[in-house]
Amino acid sequence: MMKNNRIIKNFIVLAAILIISFFIEILIFHFPLLFDKNIKNEISNISYSYKENKNNKIITTSLDHKYVNKFRIKYETDKDIKYTIKYIEDDYYKNNKETTIKDVFDEEVNEVVLNFNNKVKKIKILYNTNSDIKIKSMYIDNKFYINYFRIIYMFILQLILYIIYSFYKKGFKNEEIHKCFFIVCLLIGTLIIIIQPSASFFSWDDQVHFKNVNELSSGNAIWNIGEYSMIYDAAVGRNSINSLEEQENQKKYLNQVIEGNYASYGGRFITYNKISYIPLAIGFRFSRFIGIPFSIAFKIGKWFNLLIYLLIVSYAIKIARFNKKLVTVIGMLPTSIFLSSQYSYDAAVTSGLLLSIVIIMNWFVDKSYKVNFKTFTIFLSAILYGCFPKAIYIPFILLFLFIPKNRFNNRKQLLSTKIGVVLIFIMMMSTFVLPTVTVSNEEGDSRGGNTSVSEQLKLIINHPVGYVKVIEDTMISRFTTNLFGKKILFNYSYISDNYYKNYNNNNISESDTSVLGDNLYYIYLFILIFVIITENNEKYKISKLNRIIGIVSIIAVILLIWTAMYLAFTPIGLNTINGVQPRYFIPLLLPLAIFIKSNKIKNSIPDNIYNLIVILIPSLVLTISIYQYILVYYCM
Repeated sequence: MMKNNRIIKNFIVLAAILIISFFIEILIFHFPLLFDKNIKNEISNISYSYKENKNNKIITTSLDHKYVNKFRIKYETDKDIKYTIKYIEDDYYKNNKETTIKDVFDEEVNEVVLNFNNKVKKIKILYNTNSDIKIKSMYIDNKFYINYFRIIYMFILQLILYIIYSFYKKGFKNEEIHKCFFIVCLLIGTLIIIIQPSASFFSWDDQVHFKNVNELSSGNAIWNIGEYSMIYDAAVGRNSINSLEEQENQKKYLNQVIEGNYASYGGRFITYNKISYIPLAIGFRFSRFIGIPFSIAFKIGKWFNLLIYLLIVSYAIKIARFNKKLVTVIGMLPTSIFLSSQYSYDAAVTSGLLLSIVIIMNWFVDKSYKVNFKTFTIFLSAILYGCFPKAIYIPFILLFLFIPKNRFNNRKQLLSTKIGVVLIFIMMMSTFVLPTVTVSNEEGDSRGGNTSVSEQLKLIINHPVGYVKVIEDTMISRFTTNLFGKKILFNYSYISDNYYKNYNNNNISESDTSVLGDNLYYIYLFILIFVIITENNEKYKISKLNRIIGIVSIIAVILLIWTAMYLAFTPIGLNTINGVQPRYFIPLLLPLAIFIKSNKIKNSIPDNIYNLIVILIPSLVLTISIYQYILVYYCM
């Protein structure tokens, strides 16, 4: 009976949240316009004129201060054409502000839909004189549409707040924080996946990761139009999507059943560095097998990546003997949640290393936490899962050699496991060291440029002092920003870049976007540092020796990261290091914080309040940023 009452209560809550979401959509986004006599709920054609100068063809139309919600252009073109649109709008002070948008006439869609949401005096469209395009019509769309993306956003936001409140109301004990983390982050990541267009080039190398997933799940495959578009950004790429309508047009194009055009020969053999793609391949290929449209199957593949990431991190939070809140805050980093919702192996790297480091720390501090078959297998699986995509993190496995003897059942177990760990370390190191030594002319960056792993290695061997100077000049100068800067904690990859470059698309000033992004970053930085300083570890303490060993292992990993990028991505002889991205340092945050933090600071905040802060603030940072960076830009 009690269970039935709980189900009924939850159903009523969900229904109420859905109704509230509809009311918010209508009252905030439609109600004011319905009572503005100067705004007609209609679609109207507008006239325009052509002229040409030395560099551009120019289309001009005067609107006499008409309100324009959406501006539509229908056209015909045989290839993608970049264009610039400028419009003079009436701001609050009647200053005739000019807004500039850079966009693409996409050959596959043949319609542009831009959000103006303002009174407009004049519109000017410029494109290259050599561009062959036929403008068929232009019109103002002031119809009042219910935006289901906004409703989904408001529904999930309210649901997240309700779930956090429910945990708080029940006491929000430390034993419950991993459950709240999993549910809340699953909703946030799912929200990102739902509202983000089904296109590649949103995160780093996602086209390459999707290609690997597709080949892994299908072997020698015949690509359809959707798969080809994701891998080569050939059709309706992210730069062509600036509104809800354009996203819908893109879905229709991708979901066409046009097969047999493009062949892939990846094969089904799974190499160790592609193991992290297995969950994504299962989600994507099963979806395609049962006939789900490509645009949805593409998102399901991402969702499986998110699911595995959250399962591993929530398990790490659950079993952590100490620093549960720190693991939670690092697991909720906007950069990590975003990447776990994309085609990316960063989710595997971060989650695998978080779990393995948590197990190592448990062995260090808790006498009752023994090295047995279960814990050792989970540790080994986690660290290999994290290191298979990027072997440069493998020095962390050597921390196992310094676990106290009393954590083992007997001397035989101690020797066999430690020897096994050393052998695994050697094998993993050989995967990227041995080819460099044995291959006489191994290439570096596959994308081109004057890079060569073997030539760079010769420079290091012949000029060790010079290389140390290069490391000193680059690594040390970027140390703080790489570990605690905006690009490691709060980075939505190319979505952030696209947003800042094209901020005017949605009537947002550049200063506003900068302030918003900076404020959210500083809030998250504050909560991270706050937890590092204040989370009590009175029962479990790390010895000075283990702290020193841990810091040495972190330095070793950092040096490997910089050296790997110097070998592979830096032009030969350059006195700097290219290719090092702050996200590579996310797996270092947890061990670094653990090994440098002090146990002398006492914290009297009750656990229910502390856990509320740890979950609520990152959730708000994530949901606000999703609204501003994804929903406003791609779904309005």
